[in-house]
Amino acid sequence: MLVNLFDEKSIQSATPEFVQKLIDSIPFIVDENTLHALLSILVCVMPYFEKTMSYNNIVLNEFITSEKEDFYKDKLLYLTNRGSMYRLDKCMQTIGVLLSNYKSEKFFNENDIDIIVSVGLRELATPNASRARVQILRVLN
Repeated sequence: MLVNLFDEKSIQSATPEFVQKLIDSIPFIVDENTLHALLSILVCVMPYFEKTMSYNNIVLNEFITSEKEDFYKDKLLYLTNRGSMYRLDKCMQTIGVLLSNYKSEKFFNENDIDIIVSVGLRELATPNASRARVQILRVLN
């Protein structure tokens, strides 16, 4: 189920209840690779939820809660910096959602924006899937 969740069609099967259970499991995960895999699932689901239920995007709401904001921001930047290893296209799409949503306008600081721009420029110079390049250019724009 988790591997197939990265497929565009399979993302549609991610119900809010399923995603909430994933979010609730985060404090209990001790393995860093498992945590990164779970967070990459949330990163894949956030843009879909923003399109379909922007009024109640539970992933966005989870990312911007004040006590967890730094945790999610650091993990998102970590995943983004890994490039195509963790679905760069979805990381950039999620960053675009966070940058364009009024609820999360203070999510990234200037240093974070510098990191995003640096990673975007670096990844544009390397071979990536066209969808990743499109999302990079959208975020950089």
